[in-house]
Amino acid sequence: MPQFDKITFFTQIFWLTIIFFGFYFLTLRIFIPEIAAVLKTRKKKLAVGTGGVAHFSEELAKVEGLTNSILQLSSMVSTRRIEKTISSL
Repeated sequence: MPQFDKITFFTQIFWLTIIFFGFYFLTLRIFIPEIAAVLKTRKKKLAVGTGGVAHFSEELAKVEGLTNSILQLSSMVSTRRIEKTISSL
């Protein structure tokens, strides 16, 4: 079998080592820094996004408070008008 031939055994190990370390350094110098940059950017975007959510939550609470106060005021005004109309009859 050619893969166990003693003449080609050393060259196979040699090229395996060359290809392995070539791929290892390629991964170490190119792929990993790109992946790290993407993860760092994603983390920053998530931090900004959650900050925006907190801001909108506060704004939502303010709007809900204003809406409730306007509804209460309009309810009181309509109740007074109804009572006034009933009493005038």
